[in-house]
Amino acid sequence: MLTSKNKKKSKTWFDKKARTRSFEPGQEVLAFLPLPGNLLQAKFCGPYRILQKLGPVDYLIDTPNHRKLKRVYHVNLLQQLSYRQQIARQLRTQFVEGISVTLKSTLRVTQDHWKRNQ
Repeated sequence: MLTSKNKKKSKTWFDKKARTRSFEPGQEVLAFLPLPGNLLQAKFCGPYRILQKLGPVDYLIDTPNHRKLKRVYHVNLLQQLSYRQQIARQLRTQFVEGISVTLKSTLRVTQDHWKRNQ
């Protein structure tokens, strides 16, 4: 059993790194979700959009690519999407769009070349 002295010491150590976090509706976050096929393993996935703040620590999250379209999460299971992650996401989107544009133009050139050589 902890004495009051030990409780104070534990609280001091905990409070050194403890940070209060809160999110606003519309903000994008990463959610700690179990991996498909293995419910004992989990990782941060996303980004997902916060729909509503339900209480001081509970949030309603929009999860469109999962079985449940909306889920309630505790703040400890959420992680703020960093600026670096947002930039990487934008670059991946631009890269994929660039590939599709490149493939379309390559196909068009190949089709034109094939038609001229017949």
